[in-house]
Amino acid sequence: MAISTLKSPTTKSRYTYDQFRQAAQQSGLLGEFSDADLSLAQRNPDAGMSLLSYKRDWHNGCRTAACQPGR
Repeated sequence: MAISTLKSPTTKSRYTYDQFRQAAQQSGLLGEFSDADLSLAQRNPDAGMSLLSYKRDWHNGCRTAACQPGR
């Protein structure tokens, strides 16, 4: 049985995939998205923008060495 959450959304997205990629690139966070993240963003740009928002919040709130990537 297929997982219904993997289907494309039936509602119109507020964003396009190009808008998501541009925003992620401008924020300097595009390289932090996995292939799965990018695939999700292609199917549902709103979800991609949500992921971008979470990544921005994490970077903006994370000031200690313990929570920096690669440390």
